[in-house]
Amino acid sequence: MIIRYMILSPSEQARQAFLGGLFGTFELSPRGHGEKVTLNVEGGDLEVVGMGIAGKLQNMTLKLLERGVQVDGILILIPSGDDASWAEARSITQWVQSSGRPVAVKTWVFNALEDLDKETTKKNLLTLVKEHEAHLLS
Repeated sequence: MIIRYMILSPSEQARQAFLGGLFGTFELSPRGHGEKVTLNVEGGDLEVVGMGIAGKLQNMTLKLLERGVQVDGILILIPSGDDASWAEARSITQWVQSSGRPVAVKTWVFNALEDLDKETTKKNLLTLVKEHEAHLLS
């Protein structure tokens, strides 16, 4: 079984700071459009995938989910002042909720890369995991 969480952000630096700060290392996707960490956990593998391009967050997410890619939770990292990405994040959340998919979605607006420190990123990922578990129980 694979448990897959997606770190969605228009900022490559934010995704890499999040994954690097939390896990220490990550892999770059072969096409250069994302990052991935895979951990062996009880019952399977935990994948945390980072991806996103400014102006295409919603489109990318909908394509993945509509194609049947397993995504258990989405954490959207939005740089403060990026109103276009914030609007996309709201649209993604509304679409996931209205589609009835068991996907937990959280949005985190950060001011600077320093805000993505290990303790805060860990807290946000654990909150996403708890929301995913709550979806499974409902």
